[in-house]
Amino acid sequence: MINSAKSSIKNFLNKNLTVSQYEKIHKVFLFIYGKYCNGIRFVQNLKKSKKRKIERRVFAQFLKQKAFDAPIIPPKREKPHFLVLMWRYIPGSNQRLSTEHHNVLGSLRGSGLATFEELCYDEAYSQATFPDGEDFLLQKCIDTAPDALILSSYDLHNLSQPRLETLRYIAENFKIPIVPIWWDSVNPIFFKKYLAPMKEWVSLNLFIDSSIAFQHLSNKDSCLHLWAPQDPLLYYNPEMKRDIDVSFLGSTGSYRSVRKEYLGFLKQNDVPIFTSEGSLNKRLSDEEYAQVFMKSKISLNFSHSVGDRHQLKGRVFEVTLCGALLMEAENSETAKYFEPYEEYVPFKDKEDLLKKIHYYLENPSEREKIAAKGYQKATELYNHRKFWEKVITGLKLSHFS
Repeated sequence: MINSAKSSIKNFLNKNLTVSQYEKIHKVFLFIYGKYCNGIRFVQNLKKSKKRKIERRVFAQFLKQKAFDAPIIPPKREKPHFLVLMWRYIPGSNQRLSTEHHNVLGSLRGSGLATFEELCYDEAYSQATFPDGEDFLLQKCIDTAPDALILSSYDLHNLSQPRLETLRYIAENFKIPIVPIWWDSVNPIFFKKYLAPMKEWVSLNLFIDSSIAFQHLSNKDSCLHLWAPQDPLLYYNPEMKRDIDVSFLGSTGSYRSVRKEYLGFLKQNDVPIFTSEGSLNKRLSDEEYAQVFMKSKISLNFSHSVGDRHQLKGRVFEVTLCGALLMEAENSETAKYFEPYEEYVPFKDKEDLLKKIHYYLENPSEREKIAAKGYQKATELYNHRKFWEKVITGLKLSHFS
């Protein structure tokens, strides 16, 4: 009987299915895999798009079976409580903690504005058989009654993260605000592939790298253009001796290859530049990484991204919060936050960069004056507390004592 049911599923998947045919497949899945459909691995070899369609039908029934109907009302609190969904480790490594530990958790902890707990994709979902990870997240929401769900580095197409249906259910049935942090939103396909499927029920989108996506959203109250928040215990200016003339810390692969051209040109012209990149296990620790900026006179950033677009990189704030002079590829995103030639120095091309490095190394008073203004702007306007103040204000949370 089971083999016959499997054969029926495969036959249906080769056709343009009607709703009634999907319902029939749905019933077959329930028959084969039981109440919670734990055998979803049967469809692993199907095309992803077809697998997702079938899985969504199964999951819709799963939610009905769980019968989570009532909104979750957070208790009276002095501070908001957030449930943060994130990666514990950098994807592809089980040793290096993700940057979300300092960007999200460290900055939130340092602000003192909210309590939080994290749920890590690579722990709750990597070993889970569908829909156990979804069940765990739903139960976590019930148990902790968070004031918002902070969704970092979310990819709705990644099966090691919550299903889109789960998040929509949490937003619409539990009435818990969903707050995605979009670290990379400049890709031309971003809106269609990531933002559009969620835009009707997400409470607040946090765009970190660009305001380009704003034009696609009719409800501007549902989005904030912010910056990459930093952990104050990691990025600060200890006013130590700056014995590194020029530094650049970052990758040079893929669309970042323009960085390799610039760095090679500088080295050919005998610029004393400190660089660090490589495999995950060879990179500097977070503490070592920050200390390079603390010891640098000048630190570089390249804003180039996919599709000839530019991004506001987190490195902009890492450098300025540590007190080094930021030299940045000329772009409109960084200029929205810092004043060119007053708080950082832009460059147009390789030759212009080389010229400006020599000039500011030879004129330390001018270099230090611009670096000091950049540091002041970053610490006063773009610190971790200001970031979370804007998020809490944007959520319009009103039930705190």
